[in-house]
Amino acid sequence: MLWMKLDAEQLKKSFDKLFITMKRKLSNNYPPNSLGYGVFNQLNEKIVAFKSSIPLIEQLKNPSVSDRHW
Repeated sequence: MLWMKLDAEQLKKSFDKLFITMKRKLSNNYPPNSLGYGVFNQLNEKIVAFKSSIPLIEQLKNPSVSDRHW
């Protein structure tokens, strides 16, 4: 996807929806003592790490930043 077409707000909304769905479905299927919990936990960590980058994407999409950094 081109950077200019990236909608940071839509990305945030879609991500939140995906995160809630994943958490609900996978946490019920993989309780803490199950064999698949490690995979669930790793996926959860990666999703949380990506979620922390969304505000940065929003800041970089700000038109006032484009003149100085793009």
